[in-house]
Amino acid sequence: MARERLTDLTSDINLDEQPAKRRRKTGLHQHGRNFIAESGKDNAPIDEVGQVCSVSPKQCRIFKYNDREYDLLTKGRVNDLIESFLKPGIGQLEPVIARRDPTRKAQYEIIAGTRRLFAATWIAENTSVDFKLKVIVREMTEIEALQIMRAENDESEPPSPYERAFSTAMQISDMFSGNASDYCNAMGESTSSINALLAFTQIPMECLDAYSSKLDIPINHAVRLRTELKSNEDQVGFKKSMIAEANKLSSTHEESEPSKVLKRLLDSAKAPAKKEKKLQKEVTKTYAVGKNKGAIKAKISKTRLTTISLSKECWEDKGAALEAINQFMQEVYGK
Repeated sequence: MARERLTDLTSDINLDEQPAKRRRKTGLHQHGRNFIAESGKDNAPIDEVGQVCSVSPKQCRIFKYNDREYDLLTKGRVNDLIESFLKPGIGQLEPVIARRDPTRKAQYEIIAGTRRLFAATWIAENTSVDFKLKVIVREMTEIEALQIMRAENDESEPPSPYERAFSTAMQISDMFSGNASDYCNAMGESTSSINALLAFTQIPMECLDAYSSKLDIPINHAVRLRTELKSNEDQVGFKKSMIAEANKLSSTHEESEPSKVLKRLLDSAKAPAKKEKKLQKEVTKTYAVGKNKGAIKAKISKTRLTTISLSKECWEDKGAALEAINQFMQEVYGK
């Protein structure tokens, strides 16, 4: 699913400005670690649940609903793992958790261990080392896979809010039929935290591109941008001005501090306050009701403050009085 489409999927969700909370540690990460065998046979097929194998990274692919965006990983972000994997006597200390790939596009679908897969792939492609990735297979449903992936991420290095926002939107759409409440119940998340997180998917991508790194965008920035865009959606040019400034920022990335980027985006979209033109002199108008030609007296000050005085005839003929007042409104404010 293209990320641009996720705006439509989440457009009906009410945004709560509470920050997203990290999930309570469930222990699934440690539970999975407890039954991992100490070693496995190189390139051995996985014939039974719980067996550890050493396989080529090319035989693996990432879980579709993975929170961590594989394409945003770099050597710099996983260099600690690469160095550890290459150290004699250390290597890969903990196998990745996988299942047989249900799509058959690869042999294994990696549920937990995206960074480890990237590190293993980098070593295989950039060094002479024939590095094998340690994999342990488990049988699991789609939702169980999601829970295991989320539990391990929370107990290691959590993905950025930006990454989690788009993966969460996809998970809600595909796995929970768009029902955010069902998702929250299954994943142990609060509705307010998910609403805040989804703000990333409800603002123009140009605004996210304005930041030098999407991975460093705080949740409250996405919430603020979404709130401002929503509250000014009827303001002509507000969104257009913000996107124009975002494009300027993304072309140079001259602002590296997220707070400065947010300020420039908000300042660029602020509509100038309209100043009421003052009258050169006070204006007084009179209107007839019945035989009283001055039954209604309307006085307009230089600052356009209007006061209307009604005679007793207005109460006797309310229809005529209302018609006269309407005439006054049309003459003064109808243009």
